[in-house]
Amino acid sequence: MVKDRNWRLENMLASLGETPEDVRDFFVYSYHFIDDRLFFLNARETLGEFPDGYAIVREAEMLLKRHGWEGDGTLELLWLPPFMGVGVEDTYGVVCFHVKQSNNGTSWFASKYALPFESLEPHN
Repeated sequence: MVKDRNWRLENMLASLGETPEDVRDFFVYSYHFIDDRLFFLNARETLGEFPDGYAIVREAEMLLKRHGWEGDGTLELLWLPPFMGVGVEDTYGVVCFHVKQSNNGTSWFASKYALPFESLEPHN
């Protein structure tokens, strides 16, 4: 997933894997409830500009559905800063997938890295 004009975004998006197939091995979590999604990015809009972007989104949606997401809501990206203790300690942090299920408010996450937060319910 390479794009020249925004290398910082490119570095963070590398935490979503290099190929769509990489997403199949992500960790999945759920959480009740996140009501303010001001700082989430629409995954289709953001990744659609990159090669394999839409395929990565489809893989994330399929993964989350296999673990209990009912398919409603909009897939988003959530940036976790490096001080959160997720992934490699660098200056970029990592990005994970998020979707808030419309019918009951459950938030679903898919991450290349294990998320070390006790309040999340693991589904792997």
